[in-house]
Amino acid sequence: MFDGQTYPWPYQYDEQMMLRKTRSVAPFSNNFMGINPDMEDGIWYEGDENYAAFRWKTNMENISLTDINFAVFIYPTGKIEFYYGDDEMFVDYFWAAGISDGDGMNYKYADISNKKQFPTNTIIEFTPDVFPDDMTITEDGLFKGIPQHYYYDVNIEFLVTDYENIAVRKTLPFYCGFEATGDTKNEPGPLLQIYPNPSNGSFNLEFELNNNSFVSINIYNTNGQKVTSLIETRLNKGTHNISWEAGDDRGNKLQGGIYYCVLKIGGDTIISKLVLL
Repeated sequence: MFDGQTYPWPYQYDEQMMLRKTRSVAPFSNNFMGINPDMEDGIWYEGDENYAAFRWKTNMENISLTDINFAVFIYPTGKIEFYYGDDEMFVDYFWAAGISDGDGMNYKYADISNKKQFPTNTIIEFTPDVFPDDMTITEDGLFKGIPQHYYYDVNIEFLVTDYENIAVRKTLPFYCGFEATGDTKNEPGPLLQIYPNPSNGSFNLEFELNNNSFVSINIYNTNGQKVTSLIETRLNKGTHNISWEAGDDRGNKLQGGIYYCVLKIGGDTIISKLVLL
């Protein structure tokens, strides 16, 4: 009797329920939204290997006074951004925004969902949960692995469900020291000075080489992910200065927080904390 229905629940439509039960990336989910080519409505796409962007210009029940403009950007890192219009938006209908795996458990609503009014150029960002690449979890719930990377206070959420389908979630922090050969120093010593630290966006790294050595400097976030590589080359004996403008490998400015500078000189490793304001 439900064949040909637009929605899986034809007698009760709820935007948030649709989001929970439908695998989707939804910057604006609404039952009354329409696209009218006569009003220059449409959907546009652009993208390359660095991003995919989709933009909508729609209306509510074909009323031109209620144009809705929004877009979604999807990045290879898993980050998703919702953008909402150049004009202040007014919405008189229930609507939802968010991302969902469609299983009723793995979903996230945007706080802006169902707001009747929001300012110009509103941006909502979703960042993927971090799961250590070196770890796995079995069907029996055993979390195991041999970490090969540095992890600091990575919050991992576990969901346990019993045979009665009763579930409980718990978030546990995950730590792992950085794997290195030779001597490892966890704080700046006489070989490495970083200033200013904390900084609003520009760090100077100064270090001394007693001999000609192969040197690498990498920056990591607190999830153990490499943010950028500053140098990886052989340097002569003496004092060297390297600047970092708090950007990633693609030139994007990073958000404030704690980062780690990992300096490797031959077989020695020095790990220093950076505070970006």
